[in-house]
Amino acid sequence: DRIISMKDVIQTDEGILFVSEFFEGVQLQKEIEKADKDRMQKLVREAIQIVEGLSELHRNSIFQGFLVPESIVKDVEGEIRISTLNMTNINIFDFIDADQTLHYMAHSSPELIDNKEVTPRSDIFALGIILYEMLTDELPFKGATTGELRQEIRYSKIQDFNNLKKTIDEKLYGILKKCLESDPVNRYQTCDDLIADLQQYSPEPPPPPPLHNK
Repeated sequence: DRIISMKDVIQTDEGILFVSEFFEGVQLQKEIEKADKDRMQKLVREAIQIVEGLSELHRNSIFQGFLVPESIVKDVEGEIRISTLNMTNINIFDFIDADQTLHYMAHSSPELIDNKEVTPRSDIFALGIILYEMLTDELPFKGATTGELRQEIRYSKIQDFNNLKKTIDEKLYGILKKCLESDPVNRYQTCDDLIADLQQYSPEPPPPPPLHNK
């Protein structure tokens, strides 16, 4: 029997109360909320591992420059590893085609695409792009051409929180926003600062659906 008998519907000041036969279990909505929270916690744990790897590179004076998802590998035990290749000494655009150029540029910091000095804060910007992509399944900056993409990265802000709140909560949005500030001065200054915020982060439960009175 897969049916739960409804006994009554009661109108209250706070909305509608549905009365059913007693049934021991968990509402699907609770399972969905738990799955969303578990997924977010898993992604944040992976993000911390990525930042820890990047921090280790920075302590050894290695700056990735072009930090792309292909630079990051998860082993069979779920541990994250980052490539140690210092891309700041290589003009990657000399070795790739047009489609790849857009891909690499979409993961670049403003100072990198403007041929300015690359610092740890440049890697933090690129890392913010990857975290944004992990959490929302899309890139924060888009363009059909390299010119459009350069302008987006230089001058655009990430989407307003109201457009993303179904995917991430306000705390995590604030972390992403700080990673992706166009001015390096306004970003996290070190990976350790970013790690501290990610470690303190705890996913907020989604708000309950509104109750509607007749």
